[in-house]
Amino acid sequence: MAAGNYVNPTNKIVAAGTAQEEVLTVTGALTYMLPGRLVKKGADDNKCAIGDADGDMIGWLGYEQTFGQYKPANISTAYALSDEATVLSGPGVHIMAYGSAAIVKGAIVAADAAGAVVTWVNTMDADTMVGKALETTTDAGAIRIRSMI
Repeated sequence: MAAGNYVNPTNKIVAAGTAQEEVLTVTGALTYMLPGRLVKKGADDNKCAIGDADGDMIGWLGYEQTFGQYKPANISTAYALSDEATVLSGPGVHIMAYGSAAIVKGAIVAADAAGAVVTWVNTMDADTMVGKALETTTDAGAIRIRSMI
């Protein structure tokens, strides 16, 4: 999908910029441990768990940067328990995130209960903001985000 002047990549999470990469062990509920979702710190500093609306997000699950034996079969496949996943961060990096609902270009986004992005509203804490939408989507799915984390 092209958005404005952007051409979004296929099977990649980093759409533009250079992200900082950290390899962390996947823990917790795995259903939503998909590339492009937000993660928070796990039980230890070397672990990650799916992000939620209440937790401090540490980054985005990567895909193309993850080592072969841990890389999911495709971008729509979840990481397995104990996989060594690449977690991406860096303000200004363009991330192909997963939005759980319609989002308007320019909207500030925050994490939902499953690590997806939703439009931030003023009833949420200001420190839950994770990025800005760079395109408009009409329903759930991939969306280009300028990361703030």
